[in-house]
Amino acid sequence: MLIFKQDYINLNNNTIVSAGLDNNISIFIMIELLKFLDNNISKLKYNLIVNFSAREEIRLNNFDEFNNVVIDEIIVLDSDLSTDSPLLDKKDMGEINIGSGVVITSVFNDTMFEKFYKIAKAKNISYQKYFSKEGAIQSNAYFYSKKNINLQFIGTPLGNIHSSTEYVNKNDVKSTYNLLKAYLTI
Repeated sequence: MLIFKQDYINLNNNTIVSAGLDNNISIFIMIELLKFLDNNISKLKYNLIVNFSAREEIRLNNFDEFNNVVIDEIIVLDSDLSTDSPLLDKKDMGEINIGSGVVITSVFNDTMFEKFYKIAKAKNISYQKYFSKEGAIQSNAYFYSKKNINLQFIGTPLGNIHSSTEYVNKNDVKSTYNLLKAYLTI
């Protein structure tokens, strides 16, 4: 295991700029959620398996180790490409904006999408709905390997993805955390 310190810049007390946010921001959200659940285990409504992996960055499947586990639902937590960056065509890619909340992506099965959408509305959590033609890399991988699973992709909007100046809005991070917390504890 290699551990290194990654510096970041805090702009306007609301935007974080750093390299490596693509996977790190989702890991941060999940660790904070696990801390909450550790202190509030009675609120957890599901059996929970957490898989930290970045294998999708090199087009590998993160779910091979779960082939013999019965899973009813899967939530893929990752960053979502913000399309309010220059040179990105919103007509082709859809519209995802920094500072507008967690991204709830409709991929294949709208059952979980509707649950997340209703929770976000009921809890007044800032959100963006995104309708994917293909779905996320990990969502596709698992869907095509199992075909009978409810899955949902949840993303935190990220600007300048895969660069040394990735940036994320703190309120988007909070809305992602709050939506997952609400889903797992309702």
